[in-house]
Amino acid sequence: MKRSDAGGDLVWLTGHAQEIERAFQQRSVRVYRHEDAPLCLLDAGSDRRFLADLTPGAGGIRSFRDDIGDEWKPWGGRRTEGARCPRVSVRGGDRVLVLELHWNSRVGDRLRTDLVLELGGRQTNALLVVADDQKHGEIVDVLRPVSGKVNRVRELLPGRQYAPPPTFDRMSAADSWEWSGLEGLTVEKSLTGRFLAMSVLWAQELCHRVGVEPEGSAEELPDESRRALESHAHAMLEAPLPWMIDGTGLAGFEPTVLEEAGHDLARAESFSDATDRVAVNRRSEDRDRQKQKAKEAAWKSEVRRLEKLEKNLRSDLERAAEADELSHTADLIMSVLHEIEPRQTELKVTDWLDPNGATRTIALNPDRAPVRQAQTLYDRARKLGESVPHIKRRLRRVGRKLKWLREHPESMEGAGQVAQKNQQRRDQTGGYSPRRYRTRDGGWLVLAGRNDEENDYLSLKLSAPDDIWFHAHGCPGSHVVLRREGRKENPSRFAVGEAASVAAYWSKSRGSSKVPVHYTEARHVKKSKGMPPGTVTIRREKLLTVPPALLPLDDDYMDRDGGDAG
Repeated sequence: MKRSDAGGDLVWLTGHAQEIERAFQQRSVRVYRHEDAPLCLLDAGSDRRFLADLTPGAGGIRSFRDDIGDEWKPWGGRRTEGARCPRVSVRGGDRVLVLELHWNSRVGDRLRTDLVLELGGRQTNALLVVADDQKHGEIVDVLRPVSGKVNRVRELLPGRQYAPPPTFDRMSAADSWEWSGLEGLTVEKSLTGRFLAMSVLWAQELCHRVGVEPEGSAEELPDESRRALESHAHAMLEAPLPWMIDGTGLAGFEPTVLEEAGHDLARAESFSDATDRVAVNRRSEDRDRQKQKAKEAAWKSEVRRLEKLEKNLRSDLERAAEADELSHTADLIMSVLHEIEPRQTELKVTDWLDPNGATRTIALNPDRAPVRQAQTLYDRARKLGESVPHIKRRLRRVGRKLKWLREHPESMEGAGQVAQKNQQRRDQTGGYSPRRYRTRDGGWLVLAGRNDEENDYLSLKLSAPDDIWFHAHGCPGSHVVLRREGRKENPSRFAVGEAASVAAYWSKSRGSSKVPVHYTEARHVKKSKGMPPGTVTIRREKLLTVPPALLPLDDDYMDRDGGDAG
């Protein structure tokens, strides 16, 4: 229980019991139980209904103003149908409310059944117990049956004798107080540990009214102070008053100990009114807390995403640094082109850039002309070189974003907008989230499916008819789509090749140096009835052989901020 809340102690329960008793006077009462949830409804008319929430760890009673729907089932038969409830009490000073239900048998005998509401901690429950001379104390029914295998202390089953919750040698604060076994205890600890249903706030309030230090020694407490504590406690039980603390806490007395601490204290019209208003405020507070947690989670997710993007971009930059080496290798091949024999598998040539004039060994493909191999190296070097400014620009943007987010962890709005945008994207794509890339040539969006179901969705529902579809030839792999996104121009052959390389990378042939990839317009991709997930038929396809490779991740969130600071 919170230190600022005494909504479950003996004072509060006593006041609430008195209020329910007054509400039920001269009224016929019916009892219902919820068919799914641990809830019990006490109905004495539309304006006098109380709901007992018996959720473990959150037990309590509040007013009930809704209609009684089909989910509520009458509970107790004749014992609770139109019974009178002349008395509601707190049993033994514990967190147990007892409602006396008086009813008439078929032969006109006046009988009594007790509705027992146990509201303490995790052992919440509701029971109907015989309270007249015949079978006194026998359990008629129980909301949450408890067998001996579950609880060795007491068994709560129909037909068994009811035993109240164990007190573990604690006393009722409503009885005469005994002071013993106080060695090593503070006054506050002695009160909360020795008395049933004694909240921390109630103990602190008693100490404040008597002028006793809560952290002082209970063993050294003068008899006069002990009698004063008992007297104030009994007086508070005689006249409980409903108070609200900061809109979300409850107390059955005026918590003067909190006034000096600046808490917002308000007197409520009734215990039910206070319970209802606090419940509304707590729900609002919970919603705010959940929103804050969602923003924090979005912030952490965005930081992780940017850290991963930064790592990938640095890897791309390291690969791009190989451009000069690839170009130099091509120069070496071209410098001795006339010396290379047909189907030669390796070439040994003096490296003129090496200060010691070392000999380089270059592997050659015997099935390709050396000049074509050199040209391929030149092309790869050119592409890598062209990507360097783009990668550096994005690295600077990612670095600025990461720095700002790390310096302002309290600001979640931007990250929350990203989370909202990602959720909107998932909603628009049926909950699927294919991998997203951008081509270096032209910045075309490339999507790659993650599994068979996502492949089907990407190829058959998400793709526009004029998008370009890719798949590695002759082996399992992702469906890849180059999206036009409304563009009228056609992607260049370099952009098409880059998208094909993604399809090659996300296939079982990733380990090959070159992979054949089919591509066609998405309008020519079909699926016949009965075909397994991820399987389609294609027409008018073309074949392209490319090395497996990935592209820079799509980063439209970063691009949305726009601009390059240099």
